[in-house]
Amino acid sequence: MIDEHSLSAACADAVAAARRGDGPRLVSYQTRLDRPDDPVDLWDRMRTRTDRTFFWSSAWTGRRTVAAGSVLDLAGYGPDRFSQVHRAWSALADAGHPTGPVVPSVVGGFAFRPAAPGEREAALPDALLWLPSLQVTWDGLDDPPWLALNAVARPSTEPVALATELTTTARRLLRRAAGSTQSWPRPRSIPFVRCRLCCVVRRIQHCWSRPSTWLSWATSRNSGTRCSP
Repeated sequence: MIDEHSLSAACADAVAAARRGDGPRLVSYQTRLDRPDDPVDLWDRMRTRTDRTFFWSSAWTGRRTVAAGSVLDLAGYGPDRFSQVHRAWSALADAGHPTGPVVPSVVGGFAFRPAAPGEREAALPDALLWLPSLQVTWDGLDDPPWLALNAVARPSTEPVALATELTTTARRLLRRAAGSTQSWPRPRSIPFVRCRLCCVVRRIQHCWSRPSTWLSWATSRNSGTRCSP
């Protein structure tokens, strides 16, 4: 599944560029997964193994993405929260060289209305997007999904240690439970979907002090934006 030689080479190239003075570099090693999971099952499994997970399903394109972990947080505050995050991400994304066709994405959410002066401090900033450590993307029923392992290489980064960390993260998050043979797709009942949606809404309301002004989103360079309340 993971070609460790190719992964190490991608990390080494990014670190070398950072050390030349080009600034932090985006690493996005990509490969096909030969044993596709059901996206919801994968998300359900990952959320017990890391503190951040994200599940995205688009009715327009048929694309599904499961993301986990975080290697970079991008926060924005006040009326300029969108442009703050956009500038920070563009500076990194424009210097990235993915090894596959999946455009690296930052995921997260934002408040429609930023906090007013003197208002009670929110549990999260007015905008918070993060670059997942790992994302799995399905583009249809027939093709196996793409795995993307993301990282930010800096001059002080050791490429061998970075490649080892990415490999370890992938094995930990993708590991199936003993005896599991589930493959995608599996039929889902309406009550199951409704239950999942309610759980997500409850989590949002618990974490965000202004739940009515929250929207989840996924955005990537050159791919537009899809939003889901």
